[in-house]
Amino acid sequence: MSRKPLTLLLALLMLLPPVLGDENDPDLTVEDISFSDDSPTGGDEITITAEVANDGGASGLQSVTTNVSFYWDSNYIGQDSVTIPGGQTADASVEWTAVGGTHNITVIADEEDNVQESNENNNQRTESITVGYPSIVVIDDDGGSNNGGTRTDVDGYYTDALDTLDVAYDLLRVDSGDDGPDADTLANYGLVVWFVGADLSTTFTANDQNTLAEYLDDGGSAWITGHDILWDLNSATGSRSTGDWEYDYLGVGYIDHDNGTANPVGGVEDDPVTNGADYLTDDTIFYDYGDDIAPRSDFHGIFNTTSGTLWSALRTEEGYGLVFMAFEFAYIAEGSDRADLADRIIEYLLEELDHDVALSRFNSPTDSATVEPDATQVINVTVRNRGGEDETNVQVNLDIDCRNTSANDHTDSKTISSLAAGTTATVTFNWNVPDDEDYVYDIEAEAYISTDEKRSNDKRTITVDTYVLHNLALEAARATPRLGEPDEERTLAVRVTNPGDVTLTRDVRALVFEGDEELWDGDTQEVTLAPGENETLEWDWTSDEYGTFTFRAELEQTDEDASDDVAE
Repeated sequence: MSRKPLTLLLALLMLLPPVLGDENDPDLTVEDISFSDDSPTGGDEITITAEVANDGGASGLQSVTTNVSFYWDSNYIGQDSVTIPGGQTADASVEWTAVGGTHNITVIADEEDNVQESNENNNQRTESITVGYPSIVVIDDDGGSNNGGTRTDVDGYYTDALDTLDVAYDLLRVDSGDDGPDADTLANYGLVVWFVGADLSTTFTANDQNTLAEYLDDGGSAWITGHDILWDLNSATGSRSTGDWEYDYLGVGYIDHDNGTANPVGGVEDDPVTNGADYLTDDTIFYDYGDDIAPRSDFHGIFNTTSGTLWSALRTEEGYGLVFMAFEFAYIAEGSDRADLADRIIEYLLEELDHDVALSRFNSPTDSATVEPDATQVINVTVRNRGGEDETNVQVNLDIDCRNTSANDHTDSKTISSLAAGTTATVTFNWNVPDDEDYVYDIEAEAYISTDEKRSNDKRTITVDTYVLHNLALEAARATPRLGEPDEERTLAVRVTNPGDVTLTRDVRALVFEGDEELWDGDTQEVTLAPGENETLEWDWTSDEYGTFTFRAELEQTDEDASDDVAE
């Protein structure tokens, strides 16, 4: 037999549909899903058991051996294989390290369709489970093999240290190059441990930066490690300042890149984290790009460098808790030393308070926004209960100070009747902005309870102004139909938009020209638009002769941007 017919035969066989079962074949169903612990906490190892039934087919006696697959949400947990006699059930089980939150546990019998069944559409079952959040979440963002990447996995150095300390934690892995968890996820934890290993190009995405900023601004605590985070953010050696994320949130005022890690790396006398610490290091895991850094004014250096003049790690507890290491934690040579450092950092950063409400953020307006004078401005803020106890009667205070005149100052207050532990509430105020233009206002919001154990995250302030732009714009002038006959009525239309900052009322005039000669004046239509709004105006026009005509729409009153006052 020649190779070509054989190849064609194989190809045809591969294209044939799978063999379908008939009514005499056995049928597999997942009858029940149970958990060894119905209310675990993240980090707990629990057993998930699925009861799988086999009806035995037409005879009721046909035995089946099948794989049973387990998933939490869309994440694969594992697989078990069971043999089920006809007319009976068998239990399949896997071990799962629970993760905080409410999750769907899905079990699929014969996911690979290896068993010929009378019904292939009833092999799946889903049950939900609610898992309590532990105090710590570990974000594995090192781009290693278990993240779908090619870099060196360093997660074991962190998890081994935490396991040595018998600390409960959730472990969340970030797919290589993707964004990490969002701020709402991080808000469930008292301490975020986030490491990037040897990654140097996707350490903290723009979304990651925003997420961590929101979490820290909310009064959270983070231990962040990576010897190339600063290189990825800005590869230039030199000073950093307000507006640079590494300055604003990591507390880095100056960077000297790629000096390597000191050996030993030593702590600072009387420092609450590193006093007495002295660890041998081993940088053979991957190339050592450790940075030398200097802190901004409210951060503190906590580990020495090879030069001895700058620092390799920083900390703060001003507004939020942070330890940032610009060298790789995995370089600490001894497991006992890594566990010792992890213990010190956790003790420093992890605050587990019963009563702690925080003013999380302004949703609207945003900082540096321009608001419309002589209009109602909605002020919306988010309040979070970061404590372990439910709260009642949380007072939310609003204080608006005008820098130009105290006559425009404004205060308001609202009460959140109940706020459960770990949850958020949004509070809305209506502010009647005075009619003065070119004024500046500082807006402070405060979340207050008398028993609050942490005042540093109670307030948040933004600045807005009334440096408004008065502008309506004309665009997309058109005639329909574009080509017509004499005495045929046409619709002339123009879209009016308000790209400015204040509500405006203007008159728009419609004109028709032949060359430079004005043939028709359609008079004006009045339009009133708030900022961001638009409206299309229309006129009817009829020509009694052939010709080439131009439709022009004009604003009757000039505004601050005359370049868009005419459209044709």
